[in-house]
Amino acid sequence: MVGGQKLGLRHIAASAIGFSGAAVAILSGSQLVSGFASGYLFAFIAALIFSSYSLLIKRFSGSPTSAVGGYSFVGGALAILAHFVFEQQVHITADQWLWLIVLGLGPLGGSFYLWDYALKHGPAQRVGTIAFLTPVISTTLLVLVSGEQLSLSIGLAALLIVVAAVLGSKVNN
Repeated sequence: MVGGQKLGLRHIAASAIGFSGAAVAILSGSQLVSGFASGYLFAFIAALIFSSYSLLIKRFSGSPTSAVGGYSFVGGALAILAHFVFEQQVHITADQWLWLIVLGLGPLGGSFYLWDYALKHGPAQRVGTIAFLTPVISTTLLVLVSGEQLSLSIGLAALLIVVAAVLGSKVNN
């Protein structure tokens, strides 16, 4: 699926280990709740869509990365429309609209732009395994800022994710 690059056994093992680490982190101190089954299903579908996009984007390297802004705008507009059609409507204040726009143009839009650029111009396996470190870094910052203690399960999850990142970072051409 990734143009010109091979997925080796090492990458498959790294994916399994990284997914295990994510599962440990998600389930630490909680459990899956049956009332949220549709949410879990939609999260799984979203993960499949985003991972497929990430694997296939190299084939569309001729498409400019700047086009991501347009795709994101359409996706955001559809999400807002879906909210008004399918969910109990919530009044969004002018301040909240401003923050939605700032988040969309800033960190969220920037991350989509950089993700697209990195996958088009860099080795997909390395980009993906570096991305494994994002939840580890954000959890570490959350623990430091909140003053909470790092739990054993979160520590194990972080270890599994780091091992997966190191294992999967080797690029095969």
